[in-house]
Amino acid sequence: DVAELARLAIKHEADVVISFMEAIAARGVCLESLLLELLAPAARHLGDLWNEDLCDFTDVTVGLGRLQHALHVFTHNSSHDHSVRQTPRKALLAAAPGEQHTFGISMVAEFFRQAQWDVCCETGAGTEVLLASVRAEHFDLVGLSIGSESRLDAVRELIQQLRENSCNPDVRIMVGGQAILDDPSRGARVGADATAMDGRRAVLQSQQLLGILPPDFQI
Repeated sequence: DVAELARLAIKHEADVVISFMEAIAARGVCLESLLLELLAPAARHLGDLWNEDLCDFTDVTVGLGRLQHALHVFTHNSSHDHSVRQTPRKALLAAAPGEQHTFGISMVAEFFRQAQWDVCCETGAGTEVLLASVRAEHFDLVGLSIGSESRLDAVRELIQQLRENSCNPDVRIMVGGQAILDDPSRGARVGADATAMDGRRAVLQSQQLLGILPPDFQI
């Protein structure tokens, strides 16, 4: 299913991609599984095809755009009952400045929205924009996606600046992305409070950081 979804995203328009996902959802597959076990792996598969010279940059760009559209359609159609929120929670989620791969952080943002967080998602913001955001608004959490090991030093400096500039002195910072998946210890190296392997775990770990879930809750 993952390989077929990636192929459809390259070869066909977004409505074909959505129809394929709808057929899988009709089997009884829940939204979380569609995102974690189908959409996210399909996006990674596109990257693998590019690395293996089985498709070109245009194919990957077009394919990711169609997957992004499918992500929006499926999450937009799900219910968001904000009346049940007991504690206001706000997150700033962003790709590390200079990163070209933003699909992952967009998906993580949808998991936070499903969990009733207010989310500001920045997929192409530079350092000054992110610093201005944390000065102007009270964010409980800042999440950064790091795609490349080469950006770790810049992210470490950015995290320090975010803490210094945040109007919330207790802001929590989480990192994820391919560089963290490759080596989770890099989270501590850049000065983050936690790392996340996927969108579901990112929400649960954020709730632990904020004391919403007990520290010994098994994620």
